[in-house]
Amino acid sequence: MSGLFAHRIGFSRILPSDIEIHPSSNYSIPIGVKLLPEYFRDQGYETHGAGKWNIGHCNDAYLPMARGFDSFVGYFSGGINYVTHLTKDGHVDLFAATESLFERVTDLRFSDEIFEERALSVIEEAVRPLFLWVAFQCPHDNEGFIKMSPRDAFEEGVRLTDARVGAVVDAVKKKKVRRRGDYLVVVHSDNGAYPCGVNLAGTSYPLRGCKFNYFQGGIRVPAIVAGSALPASARGTEYPNLAHHVDWLATLLAVAGGTLDDDDETSSVNHWPFLQNEILNINRRALLYVGLGDTYAVAIRDDGIKLLHGVYNNSDYYDPDINYSGEQSCIGSAPPLLLRPTWLFNLTTDPLERDNLATNPEYAPLVDAVLRLAMDENRRNSYKPLLHFGEEPLSALAPVFQRSANFVGPFNCSLNYYLH
Repeated sequence: MSGLFAHRIGFSRILPSDIEIHPSSNYSIPIGVKLLPEYFRDQGYETHGAGKWNIGHCNDAYLPMARGFDSFVGYFSGGINYVTHLTKDGHVDLFAATESLFERVTDLRFSDEIFEERALSVIEEAVRPLFLWVAFQCPHDNEGFIKMSPRDAFEEGVRLTDARVGAVVDAVKKKKVRRRGDYLVVVHSDNGAYPCGVNLAGTSYPLRGCKFNYFQGGIRVPAIVAGSALPASARGTEYPNLAHHVDWLATLLAVAGGTLDDDDETSSVNHWPFLQNEILNINRRALLYVGLGDTYAVAIRDDGIKLLHGVYNNSDYYDPDINYSGEQSCIGSAPPLLLRPTWLFNLTTDPLERDNLATNPEYAPLVDAVLRLAMDENRRNSYKPLLHFGEEPLSALAPVFQRSANFVGPFNCSLNYYLH
């Protein structure tokens, strides 16, 4: 959404789940950071969203409508019950919003059914070029899903999501025939699978690690780019270059005919010329994690080389035939910072991360060079929020939520601004 690496907007933590936004969270992407829908709105597009928001809701200025969306139907927190839409704290978290209206949704259907319905409606009713963001909930490990084994539930969740994505794509194709325009569909995952899920459990095997860590099983995810806007020469091919989630901003904006302004601070790289086979190779550096403040921790990918140092990591390989449901091994443990190992991998020759080159003295200069680069990036570009990112006491927020029939929503928190 922001086109910025996490440390540049204050969302960098050794354990990624530590920065998950909950109903009581008092922070968001800072005001002043321009988000993807705002760029599309500037290009004359309708902008609509459905599904998981989860980047801040404690102030009206953090809501989707204030950050570029014409409408949004979805939920604010990290996860909800698929049917009751309750958070783990017992609050209802489902809303429908436009620029002039904010409503709580009491529809007790399966969440993704609601999001699919909204997406199809938006496509049918669009009269201008359309940017549509759909973040389906399935197959996240949340309560309220069909009762079966976690692995079978994950498979069913993926099947349901595949069908819903197919319905959205079919609707876009029909609209294209009527409107005679081009379209581009991007489908991508947000993180690796979580083998320890209680309700739905996936696996990234044979890759090392899983969701919540920086081994390939946690961060190497599939993506599909398709549609009439994609040149015929690129269709059916496999894209060879390293891309990061932040790159969607510059890439999709280029598809829409826009460009980033010279004064736009961004980490985003435009891959559209490469996807069109106009240019073949790109050297990409992805800053997966750079420690805030004086925390000496780094996860960085520089083309085919990856360095992990000081990060909260679990390094297991999760066999798909073994049930890990409910275990804590997917999160791992946090030894003292100075005792956490350094890992260096050549992913070109070692994609499964079995050979830690950091134990070889010959690679010590490379490790030192990458660490210096990352720490310099931390010093120059890490965002230090003026107001602490944290949680407000639920007891203090109870009257606010009670006035809104126990629904999650804004509670007039103070705003953080992007002063960089």
